[in-house]
Amino acid sequence: MADPVRRTDGTGLVAIDPWLEPYAERLRNRYQHYLHFRAPIDEHGGLMGSISQGHHYFGLNRREREKQPGVWYREWAPGAKRVKLIGDFNGWNRNVEAADNPGAAGEAVKDEWGVWSVFFPDALFATRLTHGSRLKVLVHGGDDVVMERIPAYIKRVVQDPPDSPNFVGVYWQPSTPFKWKYPLPKRKGGLRIYEAHVGMAQEEGRVGTFKEFTDKILPRIANLHYNAIQLMAIQEHPYYGSFGYHVSSFFAASSRFGTPAELKELIDTAHSLGLVVIMDLVHSHAVKNINEGLNRFDGTEHQYFHAPPRGDHVAWDSKCFDYAKYEVQRFLLSNVRVPATSTSTSRASGASLLAASRAAGPLGRLIRSSGKIAVASCPTSPSRSTRNRLVAERLASTSTPLPSIRKAGMRAFWNSPSRSSADSSRAWARLFSRVMSRSPPAIHSAFPSPPAITIPQSLIEM
Repeated sequence: MADPVRRTDGTGLVAIDPWLEPYAERLRNRYQHYLHFRAPIDEHGGLMGSISQGHHYFGLNRREREKQPGVWYREWAPGAKRVKLIGDFNGWNRNVEAADNPGAAGEAVKDEWGVWSVFFPDALFATRLTHGSRLKVLVHGGDDVVMERIPAYIKRVVQDPPDSPNFVGVYWQPSTPFKWKYPLPKRKGGLRIYEAHVGMAQEEGRVGTFKEFTDKILPRIANLHYNAIQLMAIQEHPYYGSFGYHVSSFFAASSRFGTPAELKELIDTAHSLGLVVIMDLVHSHAVKNINEGLNRFDGTEHQYFHAPPRGDHVAWDSKCFDYAKYEVQRFLLSNVRVPATSTSTSRASGASLLAASRAAGPLGRLIRSSGKIAVASCPTSPSRSTRNRLVAERLASTSTPLPSIRKAGMRAFWNSPSRSSADSSRAWARLFSRVMSRSPPAIHSAFPSPPAITIPQSLIEM
């Protein structure tokens, strides 16, 4: 039997299961579609290059301007007419004022790529824009509606006042970085996953916290001989009843449960107990809320999402991302980035969402299910890894909504370690046969090119 990974046209699965032969042309088309969108990513460092480092450039980051230290704020909002950061640091001043007026601080300037930026030098703002400062961004949208929004890359969001429907961003820059104590556990055999929701894990009729989960729940899970936990609802979401599937702020851990440091402590403690940590990441859709989320951020209906009706997820009453846009790809890939380190332990920054998403190889970053991407440590034998990666990449490239099939695919993968290699291959082949039996959108030989952008050199070098 031919080695499927040596077929470079996307038909490697046909060598495993001849029943897929009638779908060979569809396999080739989908693979070419995938390669078309992968090409501009590879031109700038691949998946671990600038395409997945947006969180170091957008949002609020400590950097320099003309050798002066301070904080840069950047926001992609191509359709907006005006963007101004407001908050505690400037008295929530919304007015347009002269540049020499301190109240005007926060007015951003737009570049040719639709990115707004403003710099806050330490000389003026070191004691004003500080860790814990509350803020929002005032956006005069393309529809001429002026609204206070939450920055897309914000790392911390809280309800202000507590338990109110008003969410506000927080500048999160602790003076002392979190110190990790325990390495990622080395797993032997298959995963035994305990799925949990931090807020619902306590017996009392209230929302639980990261600290309570760390102290009370983790020891019980370890004592039951599980070796992994899968956490739901970590990303910030305004509606608690959505179980975390209506995400509003993708880089912020839900403040209902505690602080980013407390989430990191949970993960570190889990590692000390021999538990790897998996996190649900919702990247197939987002909450349609305007006040808290990304919908109509720049005053248009087609910035992060498809315009209606394609952009409306009827089943979830949410919005569907437009994956063809480069900045949407950057936003989502940055959200799942696993930092490269010289040791076996990957340490995440920001809201510590990435700290919960530990991957030992590319397979762990590609397995998808309905409405989520579960990223885990997945050491496998080379033959199985390459075979499964091939299927996972095809699943990832399809634009047809296949929630039940993707969910079944994840189950098939996690169950495969208990099967023989041949059984695992047949399970994947049957799964992909079901995928290809669905009628995909028409795929043309000439695909539209993504808009040209300039990758800042400072971002490429990070």
